Amino acid sequence: MRARAVLLAVLLAASFASRSSAQYIYLDSNGDGYSTTADQLAPTGTTTFAVWLRTDANRDGSRGLCFSDDGELTFRSYEIVLHARDGTVTWSAFSNGIAEFTDALGTQSDGADYRTGFAGSAELPPGAYLLGTIDVGAVSGTPSLEFAATTPLGPTFRTAFGSACSGTDFDHFLKLGLDWSDADGAPWGAPAGGVVALDQPSNMTLVEGETADQALSATDSDGLPITFSLGSGPSFAAVTTVAPGTGVAAG
Repeated sequence: MRARAVLLAVLLAASFASRSSAQYIYLDSNGDGYSTTADQLAPTGTTTFAVWLRTDANRDGSRGLCFSDDGELTFRSYEIVLHARDGTVTWSAFSNGIAEFTDALGTQSDGADYRTGFAGSAELPPGAYLLGTIDVGAVSGTPSLEFAATTPLGPTFRTAFGSACSGTDFDHFLKLGLDWSDADGAPWGAPAGGVVALDQPSNMTLVEGETADQALSATDSDGLPITFSLGSGPSFAAVTTVAPGTGVAAG
């Protein structure tokens, strides 16, 4: 009896391990079709990301398995949720890359999350698919992108795809965070390393007890926000950032 119990535990552990990493979704920004350290969200401008899904393989290339063991890992619809962490972004319209999926499932977005999806009557074979492309631009903070299992945009929205495999919920909708977990987004792009150029303030002469203001301005070659502060000087002098801007600041 003990040997049987141990064997059962091993089989259960193997089954749950297969469920947790059965498919793979990722972002690609340099057009090579893979997720690498080169795929980043640029600090300035917009970055075009391709969204890829492998229905039958894990991140490491090993074969994906249908946890419910009742069908192949085919492809009949998809839904994605992208999330910007540590900042806010702008999202373009999503360009669907699956010609067979002509039924739009709607799009919702805010500065942090983007959700969209498409479906169709076709049953595509297991494999790797370019779901589509989207342009993303950083607005504030240092945003990185990730795929989210759910989103505040709607209680039923999630990253998932339709398949002949019925999955954990037996609804033929394989869900990130439930049926599989391999997902790679894109980090905040490292600044180019440019310098901040401060416009030299003018000399000022004041009589005792008089107060005066002088405007400051500076430019960052990477287009990043700038904050002014007083490094040294008399105790009565104060420096304030009026507008950090995007590459050009006023104080």
